[in-house]
Amino acid sequence: MNNPAAGTAGVGVCTGACGGGGGCGGCGGACGAGAAASTPAATSNPPGLSALACRVGTRTAFLAAMTARLSSADHAPLAALRTRDGSDASMALLDAWATAGDVLTFYQERLCNEGYLRTAIEQRSLHELAALVGWRPRPGVAATAYLAYTVDPNTAEVLIPAGSRANSIPAPGETMQAFESSDELPARAAWNQLRPRMARDQTAASVIADGLYLAGTSTNLAPNDALVLDLGTGTVQAVRVKAVTEDPAAQLTRVELADWQGGNFGASVQRQAIAAAREAMAPAAGTATAHRVGIILDGVEELEGAVPAELARQAGAKAVPALRRELAAARERGYARLIPALAAAHAILSSIAAPVQAGPRAAAGRTSREWVAGQTAARPAFRAAGREENPVDILVDGLLRPASVPPANAQKLEHSYKATFSGAGEVYPQLLSGLYTNLAPTLFPALAAERISSSTTLSVSVLRQHCPLFGHNAPVPGSFKGGIYVPPTSDWPLALDEHANVAYLDGAQDLLQNGQYVVLEHGSDTDPGDFKPELTLIKTVRTGSRRAYGLAAPATTMVLSDPWWQPQGRDFPDGPDTMGTLRASTAHVRQEPLELAREPVTADVAGRELELDGLYDGLTAGRWVVVTGVRTDLAAAGVQGAELLMLAAVVHTGQSGDGGILAGEDRHTFLTFAQPLAYTYQRDTVSVFGNVAHATHGETRQEVLGAGNAALALQQFTLKQAPLTYLAAPTPAGAASTLVVRVNGVQWPEVPSLGYLAGPQRGFFTSDTPTGTTTITFGNPPHGQRLPTGTDNVRAGYRSGIGAPGNVRAGQISQLATRPLGVTAVTNPLRTSGGAGAESAELTRSNAPRSVTALDRLVSVGDYADFAATFAGIGKASSALLYAGGSALLQLTIAGVDDVPIDAGSDLFRNLRRALVIYGDPQLRVNLVAREALALVLSANVKVSADYDWTLVEPAVRAALLGACGFDAMALGADVPTSAVIAVMAAVPGVDYVDLDIFRTLEAAELTAGVADLAGGPPSNLAPQTGNGMSGLPPRRIAVAPDRVEGGVPLPAQLAWFQAAVPDSLILNEVRP
Repeated sequence: MNNPAAGTAGVGVCTGACGGGGGCGGCGGACGAGAAASTPAATSNPPGLSALACRVGTRTAFLAAMTARLSSADHAPLAALRTRDGSDASMALLDAWATAGDVLTFYQERLCNEGYLRTAIEQRSLHELAALVGWRPRPGVAATAYLAYTVDPNTAEVLIPAGSRANSIPAPGETMQAFESSDELPARAAWNQLRPRMARDQTAASVIADGLYLAGTSTNLAPNDALVLDLGTGTVQAVRVKAVTEDPAAQLTRVELADWQGGNFGASVQRQAIAAAREAMAPAAGTATAHRVGIILDGVEELEGAVPAELARQAGAKAVPALRRELAAARERGYARLIPALAAAHAILSSIAAPVQAGPRAAAGRTSREWVAGQTAARPAFRAAGREENPVDILVDGLLRPASVPPANAQKLEHSYKATFSGAGEVYPQLLSGLYTNLAPTLFPALAAERISSSTTLSVSVLRQHCPLFGHNAPVPGSFKGGIYVPPTSDWPLALDEHANVAYLDGAQDLLQNGQYVVLEHGSDTDPGDFKPELTLIKTVRTGSRRAYGLAAPATTMVLSDPWWQPQGRDFPDGPDTMGTLRASTAHVRQEPLELAREPVTADVAGRELELDGLYDGLTAGRWVVVTGVRTDLAAAGVQGAELLMLAAVVHTGQSGDGGILAGEDRHTFLTFAQPLAYTYQRDTVSVFGNVAHATHGETRQEVLGAGNAALALQQFTLKQAPLTYLAAPTPAGAASTLVVRVNGVQWPEVPSLGYLAGPQRGFFTSDTPTGTTTITFGNPPHGQRLPTGTDNVRAGYRSGIGAPGNVRAGQISQLATRPLGVTAVTNPLRTSGGAGAESAELTRSNAPRSVTALDRLVSVGDYADFAATFAGIGKASSALLYAGGSALLQLTIAGVDDVPIDAGSDLFRNLRRALVIYGDPQLRVNLVAREALALVLSANVKVSADYDWTLVEPAVRAALLGACGFDAMALGADVPTSAVIAVMAAVPGVDYVDLDIFRTLEAAELTAGVADLAGGPPSNLAPQTGNGMSGLPPRRIAVAPDRVEGGVPLPAQLAWFQAAVPDSLILNEVRP
């Protein structure tokens, strides 16, 4: 506290008789001519001051006044005292009374200031003044956390009790924070980290859309190799390898396919399927149904040439559902002739149109600017805003996108009987195990091993050897006449043993076997590009020597199951195939089967449903899970994301296509979330934490307060641990205490004050000291009951820990303080949020008057802002009635105490939203949003007085600006006058004048543009301001937008303040001579 005797110098008023010209020639008023007394000094306090001036004098003024009266004619008897020496006893007595007056007036001024809300600085004064209008300063609120537990794989299900504690690992400068779970949690090792399904059996549709996947990386395949492919649809076809991609990490080889001529494989399959479907519909020709089906098939046929994946999707989205409707109608109406035809056509198209996974992510392999081009093209509103295509802007926009907000708890989840009792729902095995308890240990293992659809008949093999036919190199026959060689005029005629189903290979091919597929590539002697494959089976094969076409050499004879050509000769006198055909044809032989791999599932994880990699029993609706992984909805790679979700339904089935469960499917668990994922994730990085419990900041304490004494009124006890934890609650105060007090084992209720107790009612009230400790006060009749006398009969249970220290980073909570048997680890996949400190002195000044405007009911628009501002944990609030979307809504913008983060999923945010419904109009649309932050930036030149040091003045100016324009001092949607900022700097002692160069705000788009370095230098709007054509004149005020609607979208109120953590945003330079 300041020294009360160190007041400002007071002066006596000299009459000028001493010759000093009325200015006191050094007599100090002792010239004997008399002096005017200067005390009591006049006081004047205009409205709006932060401190009142109430002192009527100081020691110097009092002493000068008394000394002046010694020479006054009004006190003639004192004229005999001529000395003014301070060592004189009389003068020393006057000095003592002057000092007493100084002390009294000093404390009188402090008492005056402590009597007003605006000028009080003592915490107790503010609390007592606020109590006059029934306001009790709001406590802080505890942060919300979601803890993910890890269970030992060798442990059965563990029940983690409510109140289980986990501690954070503090970073340098931090302290350990305790968190306790709110509800008991059944946990299993299988739920530690659930994984999405990563592979499935290949189907005809997947091969058409995505190619073949083979096991291993040693397939020795190359482009143009011949394959024999059986899609399991009743036909076997010859195809070629278009491209081969090996994945050593996954031990897979992906083979892209082409038809034999190198064209679109999917289109080739499509043509075959459409032709087969038309053939199946032939018996129904002439009917209206056949006409409609023809139109459907024509639509699919128009897709010829489309990429295979698009072909499969379009066929599945349009043709197959249309055929299914036609089939259902035929069955309903009993059209016996149409039903088989429609069923066959439907089955044929379904084989190529079953749903397949999406291909590789579109963003893969692109630069951020290429990605931006795609994003801006897909976001008309972004382009319409006229903002530059800034990759950082879009990246930050994605990073700031809020995660999905699940229901507050399982009781708030809207359960659907359709989802609960849908086919393969979790409820059925649970009920079955409940009715037949002996089934419980074996039911799910048996279900997991069951194949719910027949295995796929898909197979593929490669024809390793390419052989010419015997005679391909036979010389063209010539003749000699008279010893002169005569060039040939024609080729060899085909040998008589050439038959339609026989092929003679050049050389002895010992590895061929009966029953193998071969492809005879039927060539043309007139057009080298005209060839067609003939796929057939070897009936018999033998090797030996053959003599034909002027050759005698080893050959391999293959008798085939089907004719592959029409050789001109005995069998076909007019056959089209000649020796030229034989020379141009090739045989692809030596069939070698290839091992198929399971098709990798690479589609991003998104939406409301997630298929897991196995069968997991026991997961139920209402359970918390946390999904983590690398986000793919951002241009930047490798950004981790996490979302809290609640399960809405759990089913155990297989992947379905249009025709039902896909081939080769076993049971998998499908999770349906209450809200869809807000982000998309790279599948192979996704992990789902299944043992997740809601928790709050604070450590439970059990404490013996002491002994009750019935002889004492208003008996008090102080809690040993501080601060007391308050949890967010949907009440007008916004917080509920964790304190429970028991006297002789009976719980006594807490009341706001003893005035709420009538007669001998049990009860107590609490008060907080400036140091943060909590004092408990019991009653005294007629307001409450005294404590009964006993020994250690007053006990308290409570939690300690509150406020912003509980807002820890993701992964920082990793120390098990309570270790249930079988639990090995704990973490917090999401950062904690919602922790806010107790109400500060400045908030008490503003909230106490607000309390008599809201009065715990919400009627007017302003009531919503007043109610929210007085809600525990909320530092600022503004409200406005806006019109958007064709109707009115009330927008409420909030900011946390000290700007702590308030996530939409935190208990603080949820309870405030719920309280607005309870105490307001439930029919009113209320849009609760967080503030839009603006960064104030300033550059100024400051001239200091010659006798001041800049190194001392600069910190004072900076501190004054941060105090006047910091977060606590600014209001939502309030403009910042430039004159006020200049006045703050000019009021600092030692400042002569201020030359303001730059004073403005920077919003997120401008900050991201700076990060992206689009301009290559400072933005033009950060150049020194000359405003209004007058050099050096800054704008009159910085505009800060309130709640408003732009482009039909309601936007939150803005809040501008200096960022103390970024010193470079406040540049101060000394004006030098």
